[in-house]
Amino acid sequence: MKIASKLFVPGCRPEFFGRALKGPAAAVCLDLEDSVPESGKSQARASVAAFLDSPELQNSRKTVIVRVNAPGTPHFEADVLALTRTGVDLLNVPKTESPAQMKAVAELMKQAEQVNGVAGTVGILANIETPKGLRRAAAIGQAHARVSGLQLGLGDLFEPLGIDRRDRENVHAAMYQLRMAAGEAEVFAYDGAFADLRDPDGFRAEAEMAQRLGYLGKSCIHPSQVELANAVFRPSDEQLSHARRVIEAWQRHQAEGRGAFAVDGKMIDRAFIGRAEALLASEAREPTPVQRPERVTVKPEPRGPLSGVRVLDLSAYIAGPYGCTVLGDMGAEVIKIEPPSGDNFRNYPSTMENASRAFLGINRGKRDLVLDLKRPEGLEILLKLAAKADVLVHNFRPGVAERLGIGFEQLEASHPHLVYCAVSGFGDGGPLKEHAGYDQVLQTMTGFCAAQGGTGRTPEITYGSPVDYYAGAMVTSGVTAALFDRHRTGKGQFVDVSLLRSALAMQSARMVWAEGEARDVDRDMRSGGVTGIHPTHNGYLYLSANTPHFWKALCQHVGLPELAANPRYDTVRKRAQHAPELVPQLQAALLGHSAEEWEAIFGQDVPCSAARTIGDMFDHPQVVAHALVQTFEHPTAGRYQGFAGAVGFKGALAVASLPAPTLGQHSAEVMEELGYSAWEISRLREQSVIT
Repeated sequence: MKIASKLFVPGCRPEFFGRALKGPAAAVCLDLEDSVPESGKSQARASVAAFLDSPELQNSRKTVIVRVNAPGTPHFEADVLALTRTGVDLLNVPKTESPAQMKAVAELMKQAEQVNGVAGTVGILANIETPKGLRRAAAIGQAHARVSGLQLGLGDLFEPLGIDRRDRENVHAAMYQLRMAAGEAEVFAYDGAFADLRDPDGFRAEAEMAQRLGYLGKSCIHPSQVELANAVFRPSDEQLSHARRVIEAWQRHQAEGRGAFAVDGKMIDRAFIGRAEALLASEAREPTPVQRPERVTVKPEPRGPLSGVRVLDLSAYIAGPYGCTVLGDMGAEVIKIEPPSGDNFRNYPSTMENASRAFLGINRGKRDLVLDLKRPEGLEILLKLAAKADVLVHNFRPGVAERLGIGFEQLEASHPHLVYCAVSGFGDGGPLKEHAGYDQVLQTMTGFCAAQGGTGRTPEITYGSPVDYYAGAMVTSGVTAALFDRHRTGKGQFVDVSLLRSALAMQSARMVWAEGEARDVDRDMRSGGVTGIHPTHNGYLYLSANTPHFWKALCQHVGLPELAANPRYDTVRKRAQHAPELVPQLQAALLGHSAEEWEAIFGQDVPCSAARTIGDMFDHPQVVAHALVQTFEHPTAGRYQGFAGAVGFKGALAVASLPAPTLGQHSAEVMEELGYSAWEISRLREQSVIT
């Protein structure tokens, strides 16, 4: 790849795209980062995507690079997914700081190539412009096969540190360090931009230093810099002449069977010969069109079975939001719509700095719009969104949606296609319909806590919000069933989900009352203490031995085969009756090994598990085998790992989940998609209709 010069072209100035393509620069870099204002990011992305599909670019010989917005910014994933496509040779990724970041980018690009129908592979030019990135540059270059080069950004590197860029020693030190890192990683090194257009001598001096260090070329922010870069990085007649003499001398000495030799008084080894060969080959080669990956003409597979479904999530806390998150896991596009004060769950107590751990886990995969529905303009925006949506989910108390003007019957006439899901504590009727419903309230009310504590003991809360999460699963299943019915009838419908329904549904095995039984009959057939959690030499172990096969295997492995042979213990009921004499013997035997050792001993013979923490799951081999943990880049929380993918589907492309959004993170983007101009969006912000 020959890229002596690379000209930046603002992504918001499509009138310059074609002109740059015909100019003298060796490569064109369509820039979506620094040169595009925040309000124009989405439009610039669309303009660049359209140009990449144009015959003008597809027939060009020019190397085409797209600089996306930096990882962790609101626009990064959208840029990568939209612009990793036919017509692009390299994605220029700013603010690169770690190998893990590169791997995540590469995985996202792979998914984009599948969705966009790109048969080949788009490479990565990683920008190194922070101290952390420079320190890890070699590892970044080695992180993935897609990484083709490392680009040095001196301005962003030096300015925050107060380092004088005019000091040639400072420049040389940074250039040298990056060049060595690129050499170690076996990728090319590229020099970044020089911002002072009034100082062509300064530009040339930096370019010459980069050229002497073996850089491939230099970035240009103005056409006036292109010829300077081309002149510096184009081999001189003297360099070409020296290269020819090196090759001629090497060939002569090879033919004569001689070893070491000198040219122009310098000893020549294999590295000099390779450089001479490359120099001559690059000059002799006729320019040829860039071999761009071809676009696959077959329609790519969907990104999950709900691809193309749009969900408006107006809910808060856990049940509604998590149900919508799982719809997103299945491929749906989810827009979280929050009031100006935000989802209260954002303020939930957390040991994590800068964010609520619970909010991050429950709201992955969504874009976020802040909308004041109490304002007429806010309601108008929501109705426009509903016209283009398939599903609306909320968890307002009964009557609130109607007062806002978005009740089911109010929307049904104008939006008959809409699947409308209302999540409540107790349902939309009955004496408790106005009461606030929370997970632990419903656990306590419905007997969940009494069963957990056990007969005659203090009721116990089950922590982890099981009722909320089960209600979330009911949101997902109810909505998908309604979408299936709409496919047959063409009409949406009302989906009623409540924590009361969910708490009782979870206890379906208990909620059976035979005629003639007492109301307070024991509804759980417990296994008498054999099946349960037991102490071991180190740690606790859960085991299950309810079937004859597992009971026999358990007794044999713990060295108590006589228990399995004793008819007093040959059924679950009998073992429950004799638990006071059985359990002490079992627990004494279990003290012979640690919990994890017993796991290995029992293997598949006895269902069991050592008691672990949720933290142990991040690198558990079974979790890793199913790729259930994903690394997220969040604008305020930074990098974190989290669960991703409640359901897996074979034959559908994996859905790359977004991190949970910040408040109003995508407001402008969503409004632009609705057709609002930058001026209108600004006015609505000033009026606090959106945030």
